[in-house]
Amino acid sequence: MVLSETVLSLGYAELTPVPALLVSVVALLAVVFYGRVLGEYREASTERERESAYLEQLFEGAPAAVVLLDNEGRILRVNREFTRLFGYEREEVIGRQLDPLIAPGEHQDEAASLTRRVAEGERVAHETVRRRKDGSLVHVSILGTPIRVGGGQVAVYGMYRDISARKHAEAQLERSLSLLRATLDSTADGILVVDRAGKIVTYNRKFAEMWGIPETVLASGEDDRALEFVLDQLQDPELFLRRVRELYRNPEAESFDILEFKDGRVFERYSQPQRVGGQIVGRVWSFRDVTERRRAEAALRASEERYALAARGANDGLWDWDLDSNRIYYSPRWKAMLGYADEELGDSPEEWLGRIHRSDVERVRAAIRAHLEGSSSNFETEYRIRCRDGTFRWMLCRGLVVRNSEGRAYRMAGSQTDITARKMAEERLMHEAVHDVLTGLPNRALFMDLLARALARSKRRKGYRFAVLFLDLDRFKVINDSLGHVLGDRLLVEIAGRLARCLRPEDTVARLGGDEFTVLLEDIDDPSDATRVAERIHQELKAPFILDGHEVYTSVSIGIALSATGYSEPDHILRDADTAMYRAKAKGKARHEVFDPEMHTRAVHLLQLETELRRALEQRSFRLLYQPIVCLGDGQTHVCEALLRWQHPEKGLVAPEEFIHVADEAGLLLPLGEWVVEEALRQAKAWTEYFGPDQPVGVSVNFSSRQFGQPHLAKRLKELLSRTGVDPRLLKLEITERVIMDHAEAGIGTLRELADLGVEIYIDDFGTGYSSFSILHQFPVAALKIDSSFIQNLDTEAEAKDIVRTIMTLAGHLKVQVIAEGVETESQLAFLKKLKCHRAQGSLLCPPGDPGGVSRFIAGTRDS
Repeated sequence: MVLSETVLSLGYAELTPVPALLVSVVALLAVVFYGRVLGEYREASTERERESAYLEQLFEGAPAAVVLLDNEGRILRVNREFTRLFGYEREEVIGRQLDPLIAPGEHQDEAASLTRRVAEGERVAHETVRRRKDGSLVHVSILGTPIRVGGGQVAVYGMYRDISARKHAEAQLERSLSLLRATLDSTADGILVVDRAGKIVTYNRKFAEMWGIPETVLASGEDDRALEFVLDQLQDPELFLRRVRELYRNPEAESFDILEFKDGRVFERYSQPQRVGGQIVGRVWSFRDVTERRRAEAALRASEERYALAARGANDGLWDWDLDSNRIYYSPRWKAMLGYADEELGDSPEEWLGRIHRSDVERVRAAIRAHLEGSSSNFETEYRIRCRDGTFRWMLCRGLVVRNSEGRAYRMAGSQTDITARKMAEERLMHEAVHDVLTGLPNRALFMDLLARALARSKRRKGYRFAVLFLDLDRFKVINDSLGHVLGDRLLVEIAGRLARCLRPEDTVARLGGDEFTVLLEDIDDPSDATRVAERIHQELKAPFILDGHEVYTSVSIGIALSATGYSEPDHILRDADTAMYRAKAKGKARHEVFDPEMHTRAVHLLQLETELRRALEQRSFRLLYQPIVCLGDGQTHVCEALLRWQHPEKGLVAPEEFIHVADEAGLLLPLGEWVVEEALRQAKAWTEYFGPDQPVGVSVNFSSRQFGQPHLAKRLKELLSRTGVDPRLLKLEITERVIMDHAEAGIGTLRELADLGVEIYIDDFGTGYSSFSILHQFPVAALKIDSSFIQNLDTEAEAKDIVRTIMTLAGHLKVQVIAEGVETESQLAFLKKLKCHRAQGSLLCPPGDPGGVSRFIAGTRDS
């Protein structure tokens, strides 16, 4: 008779021998079973029946899966555990071959071999993989035993135990050992572990490298040869051996020593006993190369102290909870983390849980319960715990529960790590993530979050109103550039403080960046509340700021957006407050404006205008008109003013007054201005070729403050003149008094560079600026252009005539020419001629025109 049998064991236990009683049970059941089949036991006594029932009960209640086979490997009987383990009902397996049923394809040969060995009378113990009914695989240990009755083999029983958990644990252990080995090999110290007899147990790669011992020697257990390598390198090998022997005479001792080598190297050597379960099983040696560090004895002591402190500081507190007795062992380090000596704390769970912050303790208890009940794979939580001095420190606690074979938790152990420093750093990072580092105010992210909450609140609560103020400092760039960024930052900090003083506790002031601040006014009664706050801010900033002895004045332009407008997105509120702020700045700064829908319409228009301007610049959709500047003495024209126009696809020719300020704000003014100069120079070149080099026609070009202030202006103009081949004397730059004065001494220097180049300077709109007549003589100016407003009033205002006379007199003293702009009537022209004004331009003489028409006008004046 042949029978194969498998036993499945659960957990981490080793292969468990089959109890003798169970063997007997199966054997007797086999006999009984075969008796019924063969008719060998036709009549049984009452005692035998009771024994059979008892054995039947033992067979069915066996904790292992048991199967009984006939001599050809067919299943005769299985117990309840077999059906549970493999998922088959009894009627599904009786009469079927066992091995094809539960052995996976790749294990068929192995299963057949085991069956054959048991059939031959061998008792077999084996670990392998079997397949359940649902196709899943399970690790099992198999014990197969032949059953003999009366000297002959009548059956075979097999027992199966599930060892999946153990296999999983072994795999985890192997991974842990691999990680430990990798960690050991990555350390900077050489580590050597020996047993109590001094035999090498393990070592890391650094140890072999430091001592130059071949790995073959260390791995082969040739300890004497390894010791020779060590002793041959030391200056005093006898001292080393003597101290080693002392340690082995006193196994509990720890030792620190300095090893000096013949080649000048110096190692720190540290040795301590290795304990397992409280018993000393060996000794750990660590070696550190300190050759470069050991400069002096004091440095060495400091290094030792730092090392010891770091080692102690890195230790976690350990705890071990006996759940049956409800007692916890707390390690000395655990207690020291809270400021207690070892004997000052007991072993009650309340020594731990009773000290946890009341806001955290229920969460910690819930996490413990969840792990004990099996709802979580591990216990891990963070909490604050009260120390001996009454302060709270943040701890990270981890633990695992241990369960018996029935799954009942009887032990839980883990560690406690002090994470106070990390928590404080996280809090700082979280604060810095939503606060401005310089001023400590909320930043854009936090402000927008608060604004979104206020918006949501206004939708929930009827009558709830709020307002947003957008503040931009006036002239901050001038202050920053003149006093430096350090004082500029201090000014921002002090402004932040003054703004906070203007608000209620429930209001918020934030810094968006640069010199921009925002204010959120919550739960206001009336829109006038917002304007009153703006007025308070203006008043608060009127007082000077004292920065390192400098008395600094500043102001803000404020835009106000009210929630009553009906917003759906917080970004839209901030956008409109920003728009209102720009309106306030455009109206003269140091003021505030409340947003109205027309501002948004205008902003959208300006954005569209900027987009069209960029496209126009790329496509060269601009053109120049020219207006002759006529000499009143002989009527001839030697210079024409270039006038920029935008050839708009829908609006036709657009004057610069409608787009030049947008071009300036969009950063397009410099490239546009460069195109104007180059195009005007090309026209001057064309006129020179047309009228001849003896009768050239120059061009005058208007220059803005941004153009005049760009670095290396003279050099850039020189390159343009060279590229177009135009005589520098044919280029005239028209610059207002304000532009020159805004650039102060640097402006005078730039004018002189241009004069040295040969370019002439015209003072445009003269009489409307604020330049001092006393310094006009410092400017290398060729002509003064009287503003057209004075010329147009000559027929109606005597004061205008007096101003023109004064300018003529001043020009005479400065020895510069005068050009009158905007001449439209014969009486104006007559008055100018009477004063002997040098030149004039205006619609009366010749309106602006294209190069062809102006060329004909110039030719006509010369022919006459």
